[in-house]
Amino acid sequence: MKRIIVPIILCFCAIVAEAQFSFGVKAGVNQNSVRGDKDPFSYGPSTGFHIGVYGSFPLFKKLSLNPELQYIKKQLSDDYFRLNYLELPVLFNYQISDRFALELGPSIGQEIYIRRNPSGRRVIAVSLYDTDLDFGMIGGIKFKVNDKISVAARYNYSFLPFEKFEYFDGPIPTNTNVTIETETYRFYNSSLQLSVMYRIK
Repeated sequence: MKRIIVPIILCFCAIVAEAQFSFGVKAGVNQNSVRGDKDPFSYGPSTGFHIGVYGSFPLFKKLSLNPELQYIKKQLSDDYFRLNYLELPVLFNYQISDRFALELGPSIGQEIYIRRNPSGRRVIAVSLYDTDLDFGMIGGIKFKVNDKISVAARYNYSFLPFEKFEYFDGPIPTNTNVTIETETYRFYNSSLQLSVMYRIK
């Protein structure tokens, strides 16, 4: 998957270096949650952080294209997963007034660190990890405090699972000829983000 996201990041850096557009830095906190399609486990929300850079290309009078590059830390409060990503959101920004703008667009992320610690749970016969790539949609609103500072609130909904369990609730048979019937459970990221953005140019 690195072969996919690395060229995208290099392309983003090349655009930043060559194009004439506004850019800045951003940082903030995110409230993370985990969705499961058939989840027998209970995970509470957790708090992480993100930091990165952003740019803005004007397209029309009220519409702009805003690519970003951010490091984001996602983890569960019970310490069973710790997830860090390098993400590239590409958002369309529509200015609805002098102060407020709506944001919507896709985000692709490369998992750069993960720790899994399922000890203490029920028996997991097989643990499979689908992909180290994340893909989701971001929607939110941005408030312009002044010419330099903005505050953005967003929701990020991921479509790719960061984990897949082949789950077996019971003792492992000692007879190796016995077939173990497992159930598959997939886990997805979701997060609410609050960012402070500072425009450099």
